[in-house]
Amino acid sequence: MRRVSGVPILSLQDPQGGIFAIAQDWTDLADPSMQIVADLVPTVLSFESVLALADIVKEIEQVWQEESKGDVP
Repeated sequence: MRRVSGVPILSLQDPQGGIFAIAQDWTDLADPSMQIVADLVPTVLSFESVLALADIVKEIEQVWQEESKGDVP
């Protein structure tokens, strides 16, 4: 874990070996008191927007899988 502008950031590894950073508050490792505060703040994305984002992520994953098949002899 590291801090960026005072925000705790976790470095995570995906199944393909890539590493990405995510705010600790976005995970189940967040301080429970922060979750209570987060529940009081209106969400930025609607449920429909999150579903659309999930579809985009699936499409990107399919493209990566197709591209990786082309790299293997």
